[in-house]
Amino acid sequence: MFRPVISTTLALVLLAAPPVVTAGAQGVPPIVIRDQKMAQGALREVDQQLSAAVKRRSRDALLQAITHFQQTIDALATLEYQGLQDEVKKSRALYQQALGTLLEVMTVSCEHGSIADGLAAGDLLRALDVQAQQALGSRTVDALRVRVPACLKLELKIDSKITQSELKYVVHVDVRVPLTYNLNTGDYSGRGTVSNVEQALAPDGGCDHDLPFTPTSFTVQHLALQRSGDFVLSDVLLDRYDPAGGTELMKVTCPDSPQLTVPMMNWGLAFSTVRHLTGGLVVSGWRMGQPAGLVASKVIEQPVSQTFVEATDMVLVRAAAR
Repeated sequence: MFRPVISTTLALVLLAAPPVVTAGAQGVPPIVIRDQKMAQGALREVDQQLSAAVKRRSRDALLQAITHFQQTIDALATLEYQGLQDEVKKSRALYQQALGTLLEVMTVSCEHGSIADGLAAGDLLRALDVQAQQALGSRTVDALRVRVPACLKLELKIDSKITQSELKYVVHVDVRVPLTYNLNTGDYSGRGTVSNVEQALAPDGGCDHDLPFTPTSFTVQHLALQRSGDFVLSDVLLDRYDPAGGTELMKVTCPDSPQLTVPMMNWGLAFSTVRHLTGGLVVSGWRMGQPAGLVASKVIEQPVSQTFVEATDMVLVRAAAR
């Protein structure tokens, strides 16, 4: 089962996080503090870096400054110096200001189109402990908990055509699923509609077929955007969904024969059948950011067994860009 994982870079933002070495910090010498004078100098350096990062409002500068603060506090904690309470209190206040600025910067970036920054902001919001929430203020935290899911709304679009050669059966649909980001779990879910584009049946035998199409639903129970590091989208995992598979009652009228009512699979059942036959229940391996303007796309074109052929295009777009 998917569980949200806070990446190592963002984990360092929180004082409660365990000491870890991020990819960006590899090869950087550890902070060395030998006496109280060096400790005071280290804290002054932290204060300057935090203040400058807050003024610049640069995501990377804020992350670097916050990480530097964390490493310095960790180094001081091992030495247990006395008499630095005022200096640490000042540095901690600047850290909390930088933390709030970082969340605001990433949220604004998400609102301007960066899904990765929004996901990182969601990671950080989930990781905030009580002390950090109190420092930021309930009004600020509550507002961010509304803004981040709002800017991360997506829509899944599916254009799918499945044919069955023996019956000359064609079912072509358009699927639209609005997706909502769950801030507590870091994944997506939603329910949308399946609309008819084309449906035809022409088996041999000279019979007439009345093949109905009832608009149905497509439910996404779990979709996750996967990242390489904190800020690069790398894939989409769609592993729990319900295409509402079932049968339609088709009326068949043949020469010199009474009318028959025959069950015929709808698109959802055809789509599920194809997935089972190809072992493709989990949909991954998406192309990120292509074509231009999309969050991700996935093209599936394949013969299935000896009778089915599938041509399905899936795209993820920002809800604001619909």
